[in-house]
Amino acid sequence: MASDDDNWPDYDTEAELGRQHVADIAVPAWPHVAVELWRECCICFENAKRVLSCSEDHHLCLTCSEGYIKAETEGSRQRIMAAGGKLRCPSDSCTAVFKHYDLAKFVPRATYDKLLAAWHDCIEQTAFQAAAETTRKVAALRSAQSEVDRARADIIDTILTLQCPRCSKAFDSFEGCFALHCRDTAGHGCGVAFCGYCLSECGEDAHAHVGQCTHNTAANKELFGTIEMFVKAQQLRRKKLVEEYLSKLPAELRARVKCAIAPDLYDLGIVLRINGQAVEVLKALCEQAEEEVSADLLYLSIRLMYACSDALDSRYFGVFFGLAYL
Repeated sequence: MASDDDNWPDYDTEAELGRQHVADIAVPAWPHVAVELWRECCICFENAKRVLSCSEDHHLCLTCSEGYIKAETEGSRQRIMAAGGKLRCPSDSCTAVFKHYDLAKFVPRATYDKLLAAWHDCIEQTAFQAAAETTRKVAALRSAQSEVDRARADIIDTILTLQCPRCSKAFDSFEGCFALHCRDTAGHGCGVAFCGYCLSECGEDAHAHVGQCTHNTAANKELFGTIEMFVKAQQLRRKKLVEEYLSKLPAELRARVKCAIAPDLYDLGIVLRINGQAVEVLKALCEQAEEEVSADLLYLSIRLMYACSDALDSRYFGVFFGLAYL
């Protein structure tokens, strides 16, 4: 008959069961630094108990970690720069990076200091490049704006300003007869005769030209007309000349000049069709006005809104309308 003692497992069996139980317990994986687990280093392919792991489960032993950091920080640092100052996993095709917090815990202080210095250099170089790019863009914008300003000034001086076709003396009066002379009430002027419709030079007498001018809208080509007829004739002349001027400019500059001159034309009762690239320039001006609420830019943007509202597609109008409430 078996005794009760025969039902108890011997010591060796019990110990083996204990070891199996411990082995069956799932050991939680440390997210970055694996401790007390044998893992293969992706550089030397040796198993190590203490390794540095990336998020893609690639591992580095301590010796290879130090050597890899040294190689990456003493060379061109291109990989560190590309990773934003962080250390990339050396495994082929892996894009994961090691966190500075984990590196600081894993490698010796002197080794980590090298990486830290490279990181700081990366930040400084990135900031320098950003500043240089900003300077370049500002210079380009100023250069482009100078071209726009010159073109706008040229249009105002040579087209929008009413002036004698010979001596360029400006005038702003109309007394009913379209056969004009370059002479003000004080007797100043070169005295040349010119047409009040097309402003063509006519020598000493413009009456014959006015009677045959293709721009003469008066009944029976009359020499006399109202101030409204004169204003309308100059609106048509100016608009035609401005469109011809703009057509000779490169596309991008043309769009910017069109937006710049639109408020001046609107003041004279002239509306240009705003479309294509010019709409994008207007939208950019609106965005700039929202970021830099300067009085001059806001004033220009609001004038543009009203100058172009009749010519704009309705889906764009809301973009400009909101400027009035900034």
